[in-house]
Amino acid sequence: KAVTFLDSLESGQSKKYYREIAKHYEDTKSYETAEKYYVKGGMPESAVEMYTSANLWDMAHKLALTCMTEAEVKTLYLREAQRLESQGNHKEAEKMYLTINETDQAINMYKKAHKYDDMVRLVGAFRKDLLEQTHEHLGQQLENEGKLKEAESHYVAGSNWQTAVNMYKNNDMWEEALRVAKQHGGANSLNEVAKLWARSVGGDAGINVLMKFGLLEPAIDYALSIQQFGRAEEICKASLKKKLPEVYLKHAMALEDQGNFAQAETEFIKAGSPKDAIDMYSHQKDWLNATRVAEAFDPPAVLEILELQAVHHFHAKDYKQTEKYFLLA
Repeated sequence: KAVTFLDSLESGQSKKYYREIAKHYEDTKSYETAEKYYVKGGMPESAVEMYTSANLWDMAHKLALTCMTEAEVKTLYLREAQRLESQGNHKEAEKMYLTINETDQAINMYKKAHKYDDMVRLVGAFRKDLLEQTHEHLGQQLENEGKLKEAESHYVAGSNWQTAVNMYKNNDMWEEALRVAKQHGGANSLNEVAKLWARSVGGDAGINVLMKFGLLEPAIDYALSIQQFGRAEEICKASLKKKLPEVYLKHAMALEDQGNFAQAETEFIKAGSPKDAIDMYSHQKDWLNATRVAEAFDPPAVLEILELQAVHHFHAKDYKQTEKYFLLA
Protein backbone atom coordinates (compact mmCIF):
# COMPACT_ATOMS: atom_id res chain seq x y z
CA LYS A 1 0.00 0.00 0.00
CA ALA A 2 2.86 2.36 0.87
CA VAL A 3 4.43 1.73 -2.53
CA THR A 4 1.10 2.30 -4.29
CA PHE A 5 0.77 5.55 -2.43
CA LEU A 6 4.34 6.61 -3.34
CA ASP A 7 3.67 5.89 -7.00
CA SER A 8 0.95 8.57 -6.90
CA LEU A 9 3.29 11.25 -5.54
CA GLU A 10 5.48 13.67 -7.46
CA SER A 11 8.95 12.26 -8.02
CA GLY A 12 10.55 14.93 -5.85
CA GLN A 13 8.27 14.03 -2.95
CA SER A 14 8.64 10.25 -3.26
CA LYS A 15 12.42 10.02 -3.79
CA LYS A 16 13.48 10.02 -0.14
CA TYR A 17 10.86 7.36 0.70
CA TYR A 18 11.97 5.10 -2.14
CA ARG A 19 15.52 5.49 -0.85
CA GLU A 20 14.42 4.33 2.61
CA ILE A 21 12.57 1.33 1.21
CA ALA A 22 15.50 0.44 -1.06
CA LYS A 23 17.94 0.79 1.86
CA HIS A 24 15.78 -1.56 3.91
CA TYR A 25 15.98 -4.26 1.22
CA GLU A 26 19.69 -3.59 0.75
CA ASP A 27 20.30 -4.14 4.47
CA THR A 28 18.46 -7.48 4.27
CA LYS A 29 20.56 -8.40 1.17
CA SER A 30 17.48 -8.45 -1.07
CA TYR A 31 19.51 -6.69 -3.71
CA GLU A 32 17.27 -7.10 -6.74
CA THR A 33 14.29 -5.73 -4.82
CA ALA A 34 16.42 -2.89 -3.50
CA GLU A 35 17.52 -2.14 -7.07
CA LYS A 36 13.89 -1.90 -8.17
CA TYR A 37 13.16 0.83 -5.59
CA TYR A 38 16.37 2.72 -6.21
CA VAL A 39 15.44 2.84 -9.88
CA LYS A 40 11.81 3.78 -9.13
CA GLY A 41 13.13 6.67 -7.04
CA GLY A 42 15.36 7.81 -9.90
CA MET A 43 18.54 6.69 -8.14
CA PRO A 44 20.03 3.95 -10.31
CA GLU A 45 23.55 5.12 -9.39
CA SER A 46 22.79 4.20 -5.76
CA ALA A 47 21.85 0.70 -6.91
CA VAL A 48 25.12 0.45 -8.84
CA GLU A 49 26.99 1.53 -5.71
CA MET A 50 25.06 -1.08 -3.69
CA TYR A 51 26.12 -3.85 -6.07
CA THR A 52 29.76 -2.74 -6.10
CA SER A 53 29.83 -2.61 -2.29
CA ALA A 54 28.48 -6.17 -2.27
CA ASN A 55 31.06 -7.22 -4.93
CA LEU A 56 28.23 -8.09 -7.30
CA TRP A 57 30.05 -6.58 -10.26
CA ASP A 58 28.14 -8.36 -12.99
CA MET A 59 24.88 -6.94 -11.66
CA ALA A 60 26.51 -3.53 -11.21
CA HIS A 61 27.79 -3.54 -14.78
CA LYS A 62 24.45 -4.58 -16.25
CA LEU A 63 22.65 -1.78 -14.43
CA ALA A 64 25.38 0.81 -14.98
CA LEU A 65 25.11 0.41 -18.73
CA THR A 66 21.48 1.56 -18.54
CA CYS A 67 22.07 4.71 -16.50
CA MET A 68 25.70 5.81 -16.96
CA THR A 69 27.79 6.82 -19.96
CA GLU A 70 30.39 4.36 -21.22
CA ALA A 71 33.16 6.64 -19.95
CA GLU A 72 31.57 6.78 -16.48
CA VAL A 73 31.25 2.99 -16.35
CA LYS A 74 34.88 2.60 -17.42
CA THR A 75 36.09 5.06 -14.79
CA LEU A 76 34.07 3.25 -12.10
CA TYR A 77 35.49 -0.16 -13.01
CA LEU A 78 39.03 1.11 -13.53
CA ARG A 79 39.04 2.68 -10.08
CA GLU A 80 37.76 -0.53 -8.50
CA ALA A 81 40.25 -2.69 -10.45
CA GLN A 82 43.15 -0.54 -9.28
CA ARG A 83 41.89 -0.72 -5.70
CA LEU A 84 41.70 -4.52 -5.85
CA GLU A 85 45.13 -4.70 -7.49
CA SER A 86 46.66 -2.56 -4.73
CA GLN A 87 45.19 -5.02 -2.18
CA GLY A 88 46.76 -7.97 -4.00
CA ASN A 89 43.37 -9.30 -5.08
CA HIS A 90 44.55 -9.93 -8.61
CA LYS A 91 41.87 -12.37 -9.74
CA GLU A 92 39.06 -9.92 -8.94
CA ALA A 93 41.05 -7.04 -10.41
CA GLU A 94 41.49 -9.05 -13.59
CA LYS A 95 37.72 -9.46 -13.88
CA MET A 96 37.30 -5.69 -13.57
CA TYR A 97 39.93 -4.95 -16.21
CA LEU A 98 38.53 -7.50 -18.63
CA THR A 99 34.96 -6.28 -18.16
CA ILE A 100 35.98 -2.88 -19.57
CA ASN A 101 38.34 -4.44 -22.17
CA GLU A 102 41.50 -3.20 -20.44
CA THR A 103 43.40 -6.40 -21.19
CA ASP A 104 46.79 -4.68 -21.32
CA GLN A 105 46.24 -3.32 -17.81
CA ALA A 106 45.50 -6.83 -16.56
CA ILE A 107 48.56 -8.23 -18.31
CA ASN A 108 50.77 -5.50 -16.88
CA MET A 109 49.31 -6.09 -13.41
CA TYR A 110 50.46 -9.71 -13.48
CA LYS A 111 53.84 -8.68 -14.88
CA LYS A 112 54.40 -6.24 -12.00
CA ALA A 113 53.30 -8.92 -9.52
CA HIS A 114 55.71 -11.47 -11.11
CA LYS A 115 52.75 -13.78 -11.76
CA TYR A 116 54.07 -14.82 -15.14
CA ASP A 117 51.79 -17.82 -15.71
CA ASP A 118 48.75 -15.56 -15.44
CA MET A 119 50.45 -12.96 -17.60
CA VAL A 120 51.14 -15.53 -20.34
CA ARG A 121 47.58 -16.88 -20.02
CA LEU A 122 46.14 -13.46 -20.83
CA VAL A 123 48.65 -12.73 -23.60
CA GLY A 124 47.73 -16.07 -25.19
CA ALA A 125 44.04 -15.25 -24.94
CA PHE A 126 44.08 -11.59 -26.02
CA ARG A 127 47.49 -10.80 -27.59
CA LYS A 128 48.42 -14.00 -29.36
CA ASP A 129 50.67 -12.17 -31.83
CA LEU A 130 52.88 -11.13 -28.91
CA LEU A 131 53.07 -14.54 -27.24
CA GLU A 132 56.50 -15.63 -28.50
CA GLN A 133 57.93 -12.17 -27.84
CA THR A 134 56.49 -12.29 -24.31
CA HIS A 135 58.10 -15.68 -23.63
CA GLU A 136 61.42 -14.36 -24.94
CA HIS A 137 61.23 -11.27 -22.71
CA LEU A 138 60.29 -13.32 -19.64
CA GLY A 139 63.05 -15.82 -20.40
CA GLN A 140 65.65 -13.04 -20.46
CA GLN A 141 64.29 -11.47 -17.29
CA LEU A 142 64.28 -14.76 -15.38
CA GLU A 143 67.75 -15.64 -16.69
CA ASN A 144 69.05 -12.29 -15.39
CA GLU A 145 67.48 -13.10 -12.03
CA GLY A 146 69.26 -16.46 -11.98
CA LYS A 147 66.02 -18.45 -12.29
CA LEU A 148 67.33 -20.63 -15.08
CA LYS A 149 64.76 -23.43 -14.98
CA GLU A 150 61.91 -20.94 -15.25
CA ALA A 151 63.77 -19.07 -17.98
CA GLU A 152 64.17 -22.34 -19.89
CA SER A 153 60.43 -23.02 -19.81
CA HIS A 154 59.73 -19.63 -21.40
CA TYR A 155 62.48 -19.94 -24.02
CA VAL A 156 61.14 -23.34 -25.03
CA ALA A 157 57.50 -22.17 -25.01
CA GLY A 158 58.58 -19.31 -27.26
CA SER A 159 60.12 -21.75 -29.78
CA ASN A 160 63.60 -20.58 -28.83
CA TRP A 161 65.16 -23.63 -27.17
CA GLN A 162 68.58 -22.74 -28.64
CA THR A 163 68.69 -19.72 -26.33
CA ALA A 164 68.07 -22.04 -23.37
CA VAL A 165 70.99 -24.20 -24.52
CA ASN A 166 73.25 -21.13 -24.73
CA MET A 167 72.07 -19.98 -21.31
CA TYR A 168 73.12 -23.26 -19.72
CA LYS A 169 76.42 -23.29 -21.66
CA ASN A 170 77.23 -19.78 -20.45
CA ASN A 171 76.59 -20.91 -16.88
CA ASP A 172 78.78 -24.01 -17.33
CA MET A 173 75.72 -26.25 -16.86
CA TRP A 174 76.56 -28.59 -19.72
CA GLU A 175 74.36 -31.49 -18.64
CA GLU A 176 71.33 -29.19 -18.74
CA ALA A 177 72.42 -27.86 -22.13
CA LEU A 178 72.66 -31.44 -23.41
CA ARG A 179 69.22 -32.29 -22.04
CA VAL A 180 67.54 -29.36 -23.78
CA ALA A 181 69.42 -29.97 -27.04
CA LYS A 182 68.46 -33.65 -27.06
CA GLN A 183 64.82 -33.01 -26.14
CA HIS A 184 64.17 -30.24 -28.65
CA GLY A 185 66.88 -30.47 -31.31
CA GLY A 186 67.48 -34.18 -31.73
CA ALA A 187 70.68 -36.16 -32.22
CA ASN A 188 72.52 -33.63 -34.38
CA SER A 189 72.02 -30.81 -31.89
CA LEU A 190 72.99 -33.11 -29.02
CA ASN A 191 76.26 -34.00 -30.77
CA GLU A 192 77.12 -30.36 -31.52
CA VAL A 193 76.58 -29.31 -27.90
CA ALA A 194 78.53 -32.33 -26.68
CA LYS A 195 81.52 -31.36 -28.85
CA LEU A 196 81.40 -27.80 -27.54
CA TRP A 197 81.44 -29.17 -24.00
CA ALA A 198 84.46 -31.33 -24.78
CA ARG A 199 86.30 -28.33 -26.26
CA SER A 200 85.56 -26.30 -23.15
CA VAL A 201 87.21 -29.02 -21.03
CA GLY A 202 90.00 -29.64 -23.53
CA GLY A 203 92.32 -32.50 -24.46
CA ASP A 204 91.91 -36.07 -23.30
CA ALA A 205 89.69 -34.87 -20.43
CA GLY A 206 87.18 -33.63 -23.01
CA ILE A 207 87.04 -37.09 -24.56
CA ASN A 208 86.51 -38.61 -21.12
CA VAL A 209 83.58 -36.27 -20.40
CA LEU A 210 81.81 -37.43 -23.55
CA MET A 211 82.56 -41.08 -22.84
CA LYS A 212 81.15 -40.69 -19.33
CA PHE A 213 77.76 -39.83 -20.79
CA GLY A 214 77.92 -42.55 -23.45
CA LEU A 215 78.31 -40.04 -26.27
CA LEU A 216 80.56 -42.26 -28.35
CA GLU A 217 80.25 -40.61 -31.74
CA PRO A 218 80.86 -37.09 -30.39
CA ALA A 219 83.80 -38.49 -28.40
CA ILE A 220 85.32 -39.95 -31.58
CA ASP A 221 84.68 -36.77 -33.57
CA TYR A 222 86.26 -34.67 -30.86
CA ALA A 223 89.28 -36.99 -30.62
CA LEU A 224 89.74 -36.63 -34.38
CA SER A 225 89.44 -32.84 -34.18
CA ILE A 226 92.37 -32.70 -31.71
CA GLN A 227 94.29 -35.38 -33.66
CA GLN A 228 94.04 -37.99 -30.93
CA PHE A 229 93.82 -40.69 -33.60
CA GLY A 230 94.94 -43.54 -31.34
CA ARG A 231 92.21 -42.76 -28.80
CA ALA A 232 89.61 -42.45 -31.57
CA GLU A 233 90.65 -45.84 -32.96
CA GLU A 234 90.51 -47.37 -29.49
CA ILE A 235 86.93 -46.16 -28.92
CA CYS A 236 85.85 -47.36 -32.37
CA LYS A 237 87.29 -50.84 -31.89
CA ALA A 238 85.58 -51.16 -28.52
CA SER A 239 82.16 -49.74 -29.35
CA LEU A 240 81.64 -48.26 -32.82
CA LYS A 241 83.49 -50.22 -35.50
CA LYS A 242 81.59 -48.58 -38.36
CA LYS A 243 83.52 -45.35 -37.69
CA LEU A 244 86.95 -47.00 -38.08
CA PRO A 245 87.35 -46.20 -41.83
CA GLU A 246 86.67 -42.52 -41.09
CA VAL A 247 89.28 -42.54 -38.32
CA TYR A 248 91.89 -44.17 -40.57
CA LEU A 249 91.11 -41.76 -43.40
CA LYS A 250 91.44 -38.64 -41.25
CA HIS A 251 94.64 -39.98 -39.71
CA ALA A 252 96.02 -40.60 -43.22
CA MET A 253 95.17 -37.07 -44.33
CA ALA A 254 96.89 -35.60 -41.26
CA LEU A 255 100.00 -37.71 -41.93
CA GLU A 256 100.01 -36.63 -45.57
CA ASP A 257 99.89 -32.97 -44.49
CA GLN A 258 102.90 -33.67 -42.27
CA GLY A 259 104.79 -35.21 -45.20
CA ASN A 260 104.76 -38.67 -43.59
CA PHE A 261 103.73 -40.40 -46.81
CA ALA A 262 104.63 -44.01 -45.95
CA GLN A 263 102.48 -44.00 -42.80
CA ALA A 264 99.75 -42.08 -44.60
CA GLU A 265 99.69 -44.84 -47.23
CA THR A 266 99.19 -47.45 -44.50
CA GLU A 267 96.24 -45.54 -43.06
CA PHE A 268 94.67 -44.94 -46.50
CA ILE A 269 94.84 -48.68 -47.17
CA LYS A 270 93.31 -49.47 -43.75
CA ALA A 271 90.53 -46.98 -44.55
CA GLY A 272 89.78 -48.91 -47.75
CA SER A 273 90.81 -45.94 -49.86
CA PRO A 274 93.92 -46.92 -51.91
CA LYS A 275 92.93 -44.31 -54.51
CA ASP A 276 93.79 -41.58 -52.01
CA ALA A 277 97.23 -43.11 -51.49
CA ILE A 278 97.75 -43.26 -55.26
CA ASP A 279 96.68 -39.64 -55.64
CA MET A 280 99.00 -38.64 -52.79
CA TYR A 281 102.03 -40.21 -54.48
CA SER A 282 100.99 -38.93 -57.92
CA HIS A 283 100.78 -35.42 -56.53
CA GLN A 284 104.37 -35.83 -55.29
CA LYS A 285 105.40 -37.18 -58.72
CA ASP A 286 106.40 -40.36 -56.87
CA TRP A 287 105.35 -42.54 -59.77
CA LEU A 288 107.08 -45.65 -58.44
CA ASN A 289 105.11 -45.79 -55.20
CA ALA A 290 101.90 -44.69 -56.94
CA THR A 291 102.30 -47.61 -59.38
CA ARG A 292 103.17 -50.04 -56.59
CA VAL A 293 99.97 -49.20 -54.65
CA ALA A 294 97.87 -49.30 -57.82
CA GLU A 295 99.19 -52.72 -58.85
CA ALA A 296 98.45 -54.09 -55.38
CA PHE A 297 95.06 -52.53 -54.70
CA ASP A 298 93.63 -50.78 -57.78
CA PRO A 299 95.04 -52.22 -61.06
CA PRO A 300 92.89 -50.04 -63.40
CA ALA A 301 94.60 -47.00 -61.86
CA VAL A 302 97.96 -48.07 -63.38
CA LEU A 303 96.88 -46.70 -66.78
CA GLU A 304 95.89 -43.39 -65.19
CA ILE A 305 99.34 -43.13 -63.62
CA LEU A 306 101.00 -43.74 -67.02
CA GLU A 307 98.85 -41.00 -68.55
CA LEU A 308 99.75 -38.62 -65.72
CA GLN A 309 103.43 -39.32 -66.31
CA ALA A 310 102.99 -38.64 -70.01
CA VAL A 311 101.30 -35.30 -69.28
CA HIS A 312 104.04 -34.45 -66.76
CA HIS A 313 106.79 -35.05 -69.35
CA PHE A 314 104.85 -33.15 -72.01
CA HIS A 315 104.75 -30.04 -69.81
CA ALA A 316 108.48 -30.53 -69.18
CA LYS A 317 108.96 -30.59 -73.00
CA ASP A 318 110.45 -34.07 -72.77
CA TYR A 319 108.57 -35.37 -75.81
CA LYS A 320 110.46 -38.65 -76.05
CA GLN A 321 109.31 -39.66 -72.55
CA THR A 322 105.87 -38.26 -73.30
CA GLU A 323 105.57 -40.60 -76.29
CA LYS A 324 106.89 -43.52 -74.26
CA TYR A 325 104.28 -43.22 -71.50
CA PHE A 326 101.39 -42.54 -73.87
CA LEU A 327 102.32 -45.71 -75.72
CA LEU A 328 102.52 -47.67 -72.48
CA ALA A 329 99.07 -46.31 -71.51
